[in-house]
Amino acid sequence: MEFTESAHCRSRRHCETCRASSDWRKAVGAPEVCPHVRGLGDAVAVVAQPIARMIDAALGTNVAGCGGCKARQAALNKALPF
Repeated sequence: MEFTESAHCRSRRHCETCRASSDWRKAVGAPEVCPHVRGLGDAVAVVAQPIARMIDAALGTNVAGCGGCKARQAALNKALPF
């Protein structure tokens, strides 16, 4: 069974932990991106984060970890929840 199909994931009790900790996701076998979209910020992050990681890999920057994306994501989720 995939992690996203488990009761553990479907309950959404650990979404904040899952989103915040890549080590936790790896330990429990969770996917890199949370499948539970809370709002527009999460939807944009699904597209923006892989692009940011590619930029980081190509240019040696830290665009994906700067904190601006998380702030934008939270603001958009609050403004336009699903």
